[in-house]
Amino acid sequence: MKPETKKIVTALGLISFTVVMLGIALNFGSVCRWITRLIDVFMPFIIGIVFALFLSVPMNFMERKVLAGKQFDKMRRTLAILITLVLVFGIIGAVGALIVPQLTKTVSSIIQAVPEAMQNLDNYQNELSEKFPQFADTIIKVNLSSERIINEVIGFLNNWMNNSDSSAMARLSGTLGNVLNLFIGLIFAIYVLAQKEKLKRQTKNLLQAYLKQPVSDAVWKVGKLTSIIFQKFISGQCLEACILGTMFFITMTIFKIPYALLISVLIAVTSLIPIWGAFIGCIIGCFLIAVVNPMRALGFLIMFLILQQIEGNLIYPHVVGGSIGLPSIWVLAAVTVGGKLYGIVGMIFFIPICSVLYTLLKENVRYRLRKKKNLAVVKEEEINA
Repeated sequence: MKPETKKIVTALGLISFTVVMLGIALNFGSVCRWITRLIDVFMPFIIGIVFALFLSVPMNFMERKVLAGKQFDKMRRTLAILITLVLVFGIIGAVGALIVPQLTKTVSSIIQAVPEAMQNLDNYQNELSEKFPQFADTIIKVNLSSERIINEVIGFLNNWMNNSDSSAMARLSGTLGNVLNLFIGLIFAIYVLAQKEKLKRQTKNLLQAYLKQPVSDAVWKVGKLTSIIFQKFISGQCLEACILGTMFFITMTIFKIPYALLISVLIAVTSLIPIWGAFIGCIIGCFLIAVVNPMRALGFLIMFLILQQIEGNLIYPHVVGGSIGLPSIWVLAAVTVGGKLYGIVGMIFFIPICSVLYTLLKENVRYRLRKKKNLAVVKEEEINA
């Protein structure tokens, strides 16, 4: 291509890019709605890809370790998928079988303890008024009486029921849609896992057919890096959650804190949400224990802070932190931004996404530093900084 032609093509490209970006800026609301609609259409397949990433970790382990013999050559992938599905659904079923009776017992205990707790609250409020008469007006104004709390709860439930009646069909339709998306996503994930090599080959051929070799190689490299980081993050996060849940169960059992199994599983599940997840489980656990024994709830809170420090400083950096190669400050930024944009899902998936971007940026910085003539000799620690 002649230099003049190349300049014209570059100028036209910049003009086109500017026009497109200006159009997006002027119609930002419409563009967001269109993107949201597009995501809704492809949601079953997005869910399927997420399922495939989760299931590929145990499936790969089965293929490499359990089914490595030659006698499994023809059926290795099929058996690995079947064993993985049985294990995953078996674990979910076992956890449900353990938790549902505990949850039923907990709800029953809370219902039985509510009248006594309300009476204790009234007595405590009266004692405060007698001991501190100067604050009596404030206590009366706050009015934390059991009668007021019950009325507030009844009013909230009435409003919720009225809203539920008015949008019952919408809620039912949304629930059925979500169930259908999950089912289609699971089927799609099984297909992706079964045809993994074939899909890789087709994708690589497609990239090489329509893109130049350097661009094709770059896109393939990014896709491979993304897959590796997501799998490492998922396996590390699940292992960390299991370790944390086990630590809480053993400690709570030793100190005879109520609802040890229920709260341990709850903390293990919520800890899948990076940084803040375990604190959500702690708040719920404190509430459940406080209904039975407020002093035990205080002891549980102290125990949680100690175990959280051990987990955060010793376990998490080795199990998860090193696997994705993302510094702590960027983990916090990813969780914050992801949570603001997409809630809990954003908190979970923005960490591996940011890890991919961080890795690519770090590699590009290394490349540019080595390329610059005036930085021909660069210390390795400066490049890795």
